[in-house]
Amino acid sequence: MKCWRCKQYGHRTGDRECPMKQSGNMTNEKKRRVMYDPMASMVEKRAKKKDARREARRERQLAKIAWYQELLEEEREKRDRRRNERMLAKAAKKVS
Repeated sequence: MKCWRCKQYGHRTGDRECPMKQSGNMTNEKKRRVMYDPMASMVEKRAKKKDARREARRERQLAKIAWYQELLEEEREKRDRRRNERMLAKAAKKVS
């Protein structure tokens, strides 16, 4: 068999043995790959969409964590305020 890229015999286009495997015009290579393997572009699109969904989910999770942290901080402040008020009331009771 003859390689279409380097015109040598013994391997095909894209094989490791081909000296032009990684060389050449990359835009033409992309077009060639889409022409020979239409599923490749669909797989790439699906992967990009999956990454975008994963990133959006991560952002939602981080927003939820931040909201819970704010809520927890508010509750801690309320608890500390109540504790201080009780201590002041107890100290005022002892003094009087």
